[in-house]
Amino acid sequence: MSKATKADDLVIYKDDCRQKFEDIVENLQITADLTINYRDREPVIIADRLQEYLKQISPVDRNQYLAAKLQNYLYDIFSRDLQLDESFGSEISNGTAAKDLGDRQEVANYVNKWSRTKFYQQLVQNNHGEGYSDPNWLVVKQEADYWHVTKNDLTLHIEPEKHLVESRQLQLGQLVVIKMPSNLVDRGFYIAVGNSGSLDVEKCSDDIITQMYFNVSSKGAVQLLDHLTRELNAIAIPFNFRVAYDETQFDHLDAVVLDIKSSDFELVYPIVKTIEQKISIIFAQRYLSFVYLCLQVGD
Repeated sequence: MSKATKADDLVIYKDDCRQKFEDIVENLQITADLTINYRDREPVIIADRLQEYLKQISPVDRNQYLAAKLQNYLYDIFSRDLQLDESFGSEISNGTAAKDLGDRQEVANYVNKWSRTKFYQQLVQNNHGEGYSDPNWLVVKQEADYWHVTKNDLTLHIEPEKHLVESRQLQLGQLVVIKMPSNLVDRGFYIAVGNSGSLDVEKCSDDIITQMYFNVSSKGAVQLLDHLTRELNAIAIPFNFRVAYDETQFDHLDAVVLDIKSSDFELVYPIVKTIEQKISIIFAQRYLSFVYLCLQVGD
């Protein structure tokens, strides 16, 4: 690809970003019961029981929780629409696939099956992260030695002595910080998360997210994971490194993606270029292919 073509593509992405944000500003609605709607997307609905808990906590904690919900919804709107517009090999249309993916049991069964594959084991072995702290989990229930905490429609059962970052006496309605593992699995991806946190939970109100798309084979993805989780954790920055867990998907442009803050780009780019030189022999076309997709997640 010529430099001129790359520059033209970057201009197109910037135009797409601006148009999408303008449309979101005009059409996003938040109702009195805190339901978030955007066009024909499946809305974000806060259950009645959670609304009661939210009324009991401080305005600051409540706003943090709601801001996290809104941030994730905006990211999902933005990233999915751009992927569809660029025909990234997806068959998602009219939100039907998103609803199918919302069937947690079906996804859990698929992940359980996939997690026994050799490729998954290679990813686990080459992820050198140690886990991260995830804030804004709402305490909603106590049951024997376990507590139920919820965030973004996900409920976890935790043991305070094992899973809380700071030891404390729990009470219903509190927002707590819990220890999370070094990897997540979500929507077709194995996600390695930096020790300094996931961009999904970082407060990026004054920053921009840069996504780096890698043109690599599945073998190259494992090697990238090995090097990136060592070297990016060494400089203590938050990041997500996503790898498609279906090896047949590596002809798609979004099979391997690194999410970083744009403010960290000058630190990360030389590291990535050095890694490229070390392992270029196993890359799909002997080079790394980057697409920078900038998402403004705050004011």
